[in-house]
Amino acid sequence: MILYTNAQSLAGKVSELSVIASDLRPDVIALTETWCNDDISNAVLSIEGYELLPDLRMDRTDTGGGRGGG
Repeated sequence: MILYTNAQSLAGKVSELSVIASDLRPDVIALTETWCNDDISNAVLSIEGYELLPDLRMDRTDTGGGRGGG
């Protein structure tokens, strides 16, 4: 199962996403509109039991601080 969602500012919602992932137990979590940037480390975005693949992380560089996409 794949969990796909538009996160719209993920950094403040990682706890909520962790609970959803714990309940649904998807094999893959795919997110858009995370509004992340280089200042937000992978450790902040990590969810227990899941591996964040840095090669797939595509933060926007054409917006102010990543806001508005990524």
